[in-house]
This record gives sequence, C-alpha cells and structure tokens, in this order.
Amino acid sequence: MPETQIPRDEVASALGARRELGRELEPELVDSFAANVERAIDGRVDARLAERRARRATYHDHHTQFVLALVSLAAGIPITGVAGHQGGVVGILIAWLGIAIINVAHAIVAGRGD
Repeated sequence: MPETQIPRDEVASALGARRELGRELEPELVDSFAANVERAIDGRVDARLAERRARRATYHDHHTQFVLALVSLAAGIPITGVAGHQGGVVGILIAWLGIAIINVAHAIVAGRGD
C-alpha cells in the first residue's frame, strides 16, 4: 500500500542532497521527490475512495434490507388472507414462515458480502 505522507526527514534529505550535489543532478532529485509526492497523493486518494466505497456498500445493504422488509409486509397482507382462507391458522403460519425465511436468508447473504 502506498504511503500517505512524506516524512520530514525525507524532504530535508532531498534539500540537503540538492545543496551538496549542485545543479547538475537537480532534475533527478526533483523527479524523485515528485514521484514520492505522487505516491503519497495516490495513497490518500485510494484510501478515500475505499472509504467511500465501503460507506456506499453499507448504505446499499441497509437500504435493500429495509425495502425487502417493507415489500414482505405489504405482500404478507394478501398472502395472509389467502393462506387463512385456504389453510386456516396453519396456512397463515406457513406463509409467514416462508416470508421470514426469505428475509433471514437475504440478511445472511448480505452480511457475508456475497
């Protein structure tokens, strides 16, 4: 993983090397220092993007589970009526057991990140 900061002693050594080596090697020193700065910036950007992706994935998982719960409740009302009419209390229990299994299975799969 790229570093996200450039140590002060590295900056000081680059400046000291420039003074000691003179202007002939200045372009190489500048290029080396610029590459270190780029790596540090890339590391910070990568860390922020990873954090943003993690937040977005968490939001999506919670949002999806909430929507599934609402749809389950809305679908459960007519299913309860039909199950109760056709199978009585046993039919209602079986219908709601099926709805609960679907919601639990979705929560397990979403929790694993699959």
